[in-house]
Amino acid sequence: MGQPTVFTVCGLPGSGKTTFAQKVALDHGAVCFSADAWVLHLYGSELPVARFLDYKERVWQLSWQVASRLLELRIDVVLDFSFYLRSERDIFRQRAEAAGATFRMYYLDCPRELARARIEARNREHRPGTFAIAAEDFDRLAATLQPPARDEAADIIRVQAEIDL
Repeated sequence: MGQPTVFTVCGLPGSGKTTFAQKVALDHGAVCFSADAWVLHLYGSELPVARFLDYKERVWQLSWQVASRLLELRIDVVLDFSFYLRSERDIFRQRAEAAGATFRMYYLDCPRELARARIEARNREHRPGTFAIAAEDFDRLAATLQPPARDEAADIIRVQAEIDL
């Protein structure tokens, strides 16, 4: 077995991150960690926005504990954590490197209005396994997104998310 890989997926809400992360996991025989799925399972879908960041942080820490053990076993992992901020991506890049893993980042480049339309449709349809995201929360999250810069990682793959993934 070769060096394991940590695949990360970042992009706007509604850009198709979870669908894409699941595809990457399937294509590479990796284990996928979806922060939203864990938060939904542990805390439910009606949680206050103010608590979401705390819950997300707890889930990220627990997910990484399991993921790091998988990396020791040379099993690839996919982190579907949104990664809106460079500082978040830097932390997990450093963790991957410390674990002796390759770090690969996928950035789902999705036009804001398309992502918003997908979120609105998801909210109307009450899709299982998803959060409803209010328009003002979408705008706040979209405003915080820091697209990856070239100097962040050697392996950044930009995916045009203008079509349904």
